[in-house]
Formats: sequence, structure tokens, C-alpha cells
Amino acid sequence: MKRKILFGLLIILIIVGAVKYFTLSDLRARYNLPADDPEKVQSLLASMANAHQTQLWENLETYEVSFSEEFYGFIGKVGNPFSDDQTTLSLKYLPAEYTGQLTFDDGEDQGLTWGIQDGQTYTMTNDKQVTADDDVNILFWLPTYQYFIEFAWRIQEATHFQYMGMHEINGQTCEGILASWNTVEPQQDIDQYIIWLNKSTGRIVKIEYTIRDMYPFLTGAASLENYQDFDGILLPTEFPVESNLVPEGLLHTMKILDFRGNVFESRELEVL
Repeated sequence: MKRKILFGLLIILIIVGAVKYFTLSDLRARYNLPADDPEKVQSLLASMANAHQTQLWENLETYEVSFSEEFYGFIGKVGNPFSDDQTTLSLKYLPAEYTGQLTFDDGEDQGLTWGIQDGQTYTMTNDKQVTADDDVNILFWLPTYQYFIEFAWRIQEATHFQYMGMHEINGQTCEGILASWNTVEPQQDIDQYIIWLNKSTGRIVKIEYTIRDMYPFLTGAASLENYQDFDGILLPTEFPVESNLVPEGLLHTMKILDFRGNVFESRELEVL
């Protein structure tokens, strides 16, 4: 696995060039920024929270998601942490905690579980044999999937926001908010997010984001599509993902196939 990561890093450096590698991306750079409007930002955040019924997350102690992931093209193959191009997964999480499990439902690794418990990564076989290790793929992908699922709720924890104005996004009239922590300016270790909200419904249409955990120049964008109601919680069930490493087309597509709250006890994720 380490060889694959090093090979992927080498390929990426060749593609983007060493100079670009050291450039700290700023999501605001491609937009003509309007005057900031804190009152508008608070109104949009409230609209988003209401549209997604984010207060219902407070009622969940655990949740389980049937999930699928598919990577495309050469860059997708390099960045894919899994053995197969298309994978179906079972995800279990404690909301807003750094604890969860990812179990492969098919493919070469069927039955294998990747886990993270209070920040410690591990693997678990089908017969419940647990091995603790420091795995960068587990450490990145488990919290990443969790954050996408919980995004409308969790992004409200950001401390600094900036109004991004009105734009046409995916054929919809949207208003945008940039969210980050400490400052809206680019930071070496803290991400920026731009949340594009449908002006009429308050639903999230698209998220743009930096990926500081990987490389300072790296940015991505995910469209949030095909919303479904899961016991009141409104969730997108398809996330087509773009990357600045892929000039045209998609890097990968995530899908929520099903979502179930409070169907297992939190102690099931305590295996270390």
C-alpha cells in the first residue's frame, strides 16, 4: 500500500509540476467577490439547516450507510484506495466522532473491514481478528466519507464565513458561502469550503473544497444530487466529484444507497 501511495505522489508531481505542488490554493481566486454580507451569510446558513433538517442529527447515536464508490480514468486509478474500480461498502459511524468502520461488501476485499477508533486505524477480518496499524488510506477515507454524509450539519461548526454572491451552478440559481476556521484566508493545514445553495430551496447544490491533508494545491468539487428523505433527514444520494487534477470529466462518484439511524449500539465500534 505504501508503494502505491508513493507511486501516486510521483505521478501527481509529474503531472502538476513541482512549482504548482508548493502553491497554496485559494477557492476565492476564480470569482469576482462581492462585498461581504454577514447578515446574508447567517440567513443562508439558517436556510440550509432548515432545508436539510440538520437538527435531527442530534437524535442519532449511531448510523449505518450502504454506499458505493467508483473511480474513473488514469488519475482515478492512481487515487483509488481500493482493489476494485467500483466498490460497494457498508459504513458505520458515531456522528461527529472520529470513530467508524468501512466493510467491503463485494470485490477482492469482500468481508474485510477498515476501522478507525478515536483516531487509531485498524483492519478487521471477517472472523473479527483485529490488527491495529497506521494506515493513511483508512485515516483519510473513513473521515472523508463521514464528512460528506454529515456535511450540512457539520459545516455549521466553521468559525469564519464569507458571502460569495450569486451564480448559476449546475443549471440552478445559487448563492454561495465560503466557510473555514480561524480565517477565510488560505491556511496550510485548514481547508476552505464554498457551499452553493439553491436560492429557492436552500438545498446544497455543490461544494467546492481544498484538500490540505493531501497536497496544498489540490482542490475538488462535489455536486449533491438526487436528494432523498431518510426519516426526516434530507441527504443527497449521488456525489459526482471533480478534481483540478482532471481537466475534463469526473474523478469518482460516491453514492448513498441507504441510510439507517440508530440500528446498532455504539459499543460495536469499540474493538481496540
